[in-house]
Amino acid sequence: MEEGSKADRPAIIAVPDGHLGEFVEEMFRRADIPYPDVEEDLDTGYEFTRADGTTQEVQLLIVRPQNSPPLLTENNNDVIACISGLDCILNSLNMPIYGQDERGVHSDLGERGLVQLLDLKVRPSRLVLAIPNHPSYSEVSNMRRFTEVYTNGHRIEKIGTEFPNITRNFLTYRGFNFEDGSIYQTFGKTEGCLKLLWPIIEIMETGTGLERYGGYPLTNVLNKSTPRLLARQNALSGQYKELLTDLYKRMRKARISMENDPEYADRFTLPPRKSFRFNYKPTERSGA
Repeated sequence: MEEGSKADRPAIIAVPDGHLGEFVEEMFRRADIPYPDVEEDLDTGYEFTRADGTTQEVQLLIVRPQNSPPLLTENNNDVIACISGLDCILNSLNMPIYGQDERGVHSDLGERGLVQLLDLKVRPSRLVLAIPNHPSYSEVSNMRRFTEVYTNGHRIEKIGTEFPNITRNFLTYRGFNFEDGSIYQTFGKTEGCLKLLWPIIEIMETGTGLERYGGYPLTNVLNKSTPRLLARQNALSGQYKELLTDLYKRMRKARISMENDPEYADRFTLPPRKSFRFNYKPTERSGA
């Protein structure tokens, strides 16, 4: 059987799973767009009708946020849009962490053939550099000392993270001494690396989880990460322009609805950062 033409195949929008997916699902519900149930129905979609009466089948596909941005940069599939966190976008596309304009749009997106349609703003978080709250780090328990030590002779031997590209770009930008082999990629529970007495770069909302694992944040690597609705640039000027314009309008209206709903309003502001205290004083024999 011959493969159908691209016009005959459904347009695919990649949507997230996990905790982020729960909030995006509510936004889609308010936008009157069916959302796939990962346990039951993976083929959820809808039919979009253009102004000229022609229709376009749309399929929503659950994809891990880390994996969806690269799908948009490849031309051998039918994914025309995705929702992913800024942290996952920067890491998976290996983009500089310092490249956003005043609207939060990254300047490198256009070079990748992508456009940001909307900042969903829900469930904001920080990406932080943290060290173990342990005596062996007492000499580098603030960012100034950490920078002095690890840019002048000492090398970061190991650092754990789910974001190896962001970590590499951050360490390089700040002038730290490290090797590619120093970056240990995790796939969840990065805080466990603190028990190995490694620093980490990890997502933090309130800091409660970081404290539980004995971590101490030094600085923000990314001040604020929120989910973004991205699309292919060429899709906005082709057969999917009306569909994506409609999606943008629906999602923006749904976001405003959630922002004004007391049940969800607090999920659109960055949680207050927990107050941390480093428990050990520097000694002459201490060192990281």
